[in-house]
Amino acid sequence: MKIELEHFLLVPYMNLSNQNEFLKELQYDADVEKYLGNIDYLLTKINMRYNENFIDKAYIIYMDDIARGLLTISYKDEKLELACAILSKYRNMGIASNLLRELTPKVFEMYNVDDIYLYIDSNNTASIASAKKGGYVNTGRNEYKISR
Repeated sequence: MKIELEHFLLVPYMNLSNQNEFLKELQYDADVEKYLGNIDYLLTKINMRYNENFIDKAYIIYMDDIARGLLTISYKDEKLELACAILSKYRNMGIASNLLRELTPKVFEMYNVDDIYLYIDSNNTASIASAKKGGYVNTGRNEYKISR
């Protein structure tokens, strides 16, 4: 199911041939590897968990009909987590913080949860700034949370 927001369209990752070039860009991005790990492994785990809980999903983030990044929604340890990777050529343009501001209310509505979590490496200052701009608050060393 696609998620339509004011400025973004989130399309479920389906391992389609037209998504391969986009995926290659993510796979060879050192920052994505550093903060999210191996993308192939991540997508495999997301798909496996979806088959168990029907919650975990990966989405390609489109803005103006251009793939800008990848978003995952995961349910782990009784917590709903979001993770976002923006392609390097689109970073520092406010995409992640704007996406969080638009997406968060939709996630609350879709999943009927009280809290949404982000786990951000303490060295990832750009993502920390995006989380704060999106209304998330640091609740621990690498944990950011927003409540309904």
